Amino acid sequence: MEQPDKIKKYPLDKIAFLGLFVISLLAARLIIAAKSGNMPQDPQKLLEAGSKLVAEIKNSGIASFLEGQSQRNFFVLKDSKGQVLGFTVDTLVKSEPNSQFSISSAGILYIRGRQTREEVVFFQSDNSFDRFIWKTETSDIRGKSGVELTADNTGVLTVTDFASTDGAKSYELSPAAIPEIFYEQMLVGILRSDYKEIAMDIIEGDGVITTIFISKVKIQDVPYAMNVQFLNGTGFSEQVQFDQQMRISKRILRQNGLYLLERTSREYIVNEFPERSEYILQNTDLTDQNQI
Repeated sequence: MEQPDKIKKYPLDKIAFLGLFVISLLAARLIIAAKSGNMPQDPQKLLEAGSKLVAEIKNSGIASFLEGQSQRNFFVLKDSKGQVLGFTVDTLVKSEPNSQFSISSAGILYIRGRQTREEVVFFQSDNSFDRFIWKTETSDIRGKSGVELTADNTGVLTVTDFASTDGAKSYELSPAAIPEIFYEQMLVGILRSDYKEIAMDIIEGDGVITTIFISKVKIQDVPYAMNVQFLNGTGFSEQVQFDQQMRISKRILRQNGLYLLERTSREYIVNEFPERSEYILQNTDLTDQNQI
């Protein structure tokens, strides 16, 4: 993955003039991928489609993707041999539409083993995610680290890495940018659309912004599926499969091997990971408290 300090930093007084420049940079990355045979030959059209879709999602609001007041997902992480490596839990909640932050999300990623790793996330935004606060704390054998992202309605993302002495850094967001917190909602928006291929920017929890290329595919006995390619030079890609309700059922991850994220239940996670069961059972709604 790219690191935040390798992304071009712009003085805030110049950001208003850089919209077309940012789109040009993204298009250049897509053109390079197209020439390598990994993508179709019309990257600008893909980016324009991504910007249009993000605008449509913003207009309808994230709350429109939730059938009830909240949504909670449990996934188990396995290697290619089926060995259980870890799990993820995420919760998405909508509140009063007129409140400053009407959408809240929280989650945990846990990987056990000799190098146990745990990542806890807390996120709040308005319904169109023009403004948001996003905190991530990671614990591993090296200790704890934390990152905070904030965005305002001017399209500026501020990244604060608490382990860095460089201070906060600010970046302009492209019209095709969306936080990875809403990854599933974004993919569902694509499924509902007429687009067969599209390009978008994913804002990751560490402040890295990665352009992705998404294409719909057909797989036997799978209601809906997509291939996703991350254009950051890491070789990471995945296939995302959905059930009839357009919920993610499985993610097949490829990067230096093959890994699976499969939808499961809270009971399975509690039984498989007794060392974290108390935490999962106590935090029936992670968004009720700031875990950072």
